[in-house]
Amino acid sequence: MLALAKCSTGLDISLSPIQLETLTEDLIDKYKFDAAEDVIEALKKGRQGFFGNTFGKLNMIIISEWMHFVLTEKASTRERELHRIKMAKTEELPAVDYNAYKIKEKKKQEEAKAPSLSEMQYQAKKYEYFNNKKD
Repeated sequence: MLALAKCSTGLDISLSPIQLETLTEDLIDKYKFDAAEDVIEALKKGRQGFFGNTFGKLNMIIISEWMHFVLTEKASTRERELHRIKMAKTEELPAVDYNAYKIKEKKKQEEAKAPSLSEMQYQAKKYEYFNNKKD
């Protein structure tokens, strides 16, 4: 509420205590999941004229526009930082020779395969087994 009062004073707009209370409640309801610092920053920038002239008005429509700018700016900053971190991690990774990896994996698979018998070989082994089996 103090930031809102400072903002209205800085813009030379007199808001009644009821208007201040209503705007404060509306701000809390609308931006309950955002940081209070973001709301304060938007009000401070608005008071300093960062967003241009309000033509003697201060209402939720104007404050919402200010908040949209501040939150978009914050999101952009966060995205740039995440991209920077991602790029730094990417640079730390060693280069991988994908073709060499494929050759190595193929060789592993070939070594792991047990020699398979053809149907004829299987039948011959089966016949031999049962003929040599003593009951």
